[in-house]
Amino acid sequence: MASRPPATSGSSANANAASSSTANANPSSSKTSTASSQQPQISLLGTLPIHLLPSLLRRIESALLTLPPTLLCERETVLSRHDDETSAVRETGDNAWASVVKARRGVKLRVRETAIPSRSSIECTLHLPLPSLPERQYPRASVRPSYTVQVLSDSPLAQELPSDPFATSDGGGVDPTALDTDPVNGWKSFVSSIGWRPHFSFLRHGLTYALNENLTRVSSTATTNPFNPAQGTKHSLNVYRIFTPDPTGYTDDWVPLDPEGATVVVELVATVGAQLDQSHFNPYCAPAELPGQSGGLDANSTIESAIEFADGVARALRGLVDLRREAYD
Repeated sequence: MASRPPATSGSSANANAASSSTANANPSSSKTSTASSQQPQISLLGTLPIHLLPSLLRRIESALLTLPPTLLCERETVLSRHDDETSAVRETGDNAWASVVKARRGVKLRVRETAIPSRSSIECTLHLPLPSLPERQYPRASVRPSYTVQVLSDSPLAQELPSDPFATSDGGGVDPTALDTDPVNGWKSFVSSIGWRPHFSFLRHGLTYALNENLTRVSSTATTNPFNPAQGTKHSLNVYRIFTPDPTGYTDDWVPLDPEGATVVVELVATVGAQLDQSHFNPYCAPAELPGQSGGLDANSTIESAIEFADGVARALRGLVDLRREAYD
């Protein structure tokens, strides 16, 4: 007797979007991400010299209707499997293992420790971005399934974060060790128990803008049901510099990724189903009267609409920064 085949996780991105609509939506929380979610993520990436940063910020504020920017201070640790080194000897020497080698390089579990100044805490999440879907399917932007799990408790933020993240070249006055939540929640022991270990870490420090797709201060996903708010696409424009531990190993300082600290990264990220109804939590958005809405994923929140919006943002910033699909994943 033929049995039903098991469900696969490699379905279309629309299925991922549908599954994200069933994620927890607690109106008493001010977070825009759920405790555990599987969502399609669209991204564009670009860089510009730091001397053009003031012009870029003025262009964002004039050409894109955004909410006030918030500080972006995030330490990310990329993990590797315990058996990566020993397995590489066999896998790289046998052509039959080529697909396994490619999968190992493309799938990296990450731990993100993000400072939340409004709550004076550090949020620790496990993040698994899968490799981008083929360029022939989505040539204009990187589209990938993304898994985020928050299983670790928040830690207190002991350091006062500077108001200007671009004032200095030494990490913006942030001590990256202050973002290490392992002494509080023990995430290194947890990831070790599931077969992973820290590989390298880096710090993102800059500003993040919450873009409004409908160019209005009224929530685009407002619903009259307070217990089941709607979920739409969360658009974020991140402007930051990257810092890493001193590669020479002579000091414990964190230094810019580029030698002079003169490169600014501009990243546009759209996550389908990651934005809860803004009128519930956002003081800048007024609730709209939309009778008949029952919550769930907003009908207009699709990968195609997110790519169109990302194209519009890229055109608005053209001339200062060229936002493109990531060349290498």
